[in-house]
Amino acid sequence: MVNADVHAADADSVRRLYAAFARRDLPAILDFLHPEVVWEEPAGLGPIAGVWQGHEAVMEALGHVPEGSRIAARAEEFLVAQDAVVVLGHHRGTSSVTGEPYAIPFAHVWSFRDGQVVRFRSFLDAGSYSHHVLGAQASGPM
Repeated sequence: MVNADVHAADADSVRRLYAAFARRDLPAILDFLHPEVVWEEPAGLGPIAGVWQGHEAVMEALGHVPEGSRIAARAEEFLVAQDAVVVLGHHRGTSSVTGEPYAIPFAHVWSFRDGQVVRFRSFLDAGSYSHHVLGAQASGPM
């Protein structure tokens, strides 16, 4: 497969990953992630913040998002560069604090090796995310 085909396959994998997240399909999500994936969430996200490694740790991190948060990551633009796919979009939902809708812009960087995600990095307004999504949980480690 030539590089263009590899990049197209990686971008397609990321699109399918967002679809799996929308369905809350954890087995499908894990299928895309290397067993030793490095998952990085920015400081300021309470119990989610930090670097998580491996499937079990990623599931622990994602488990800190409250069940009723009704958050959706809306991927809007896909940029492919070398072994990574950068996704620009918005986290959208209804605030657990105010009950009002919110849209928090994000940049996600998905790094691939041999067709699997080996590293994920999230960039967003941690204060807005913590306030609207985590609410009371936001007081965890920074």
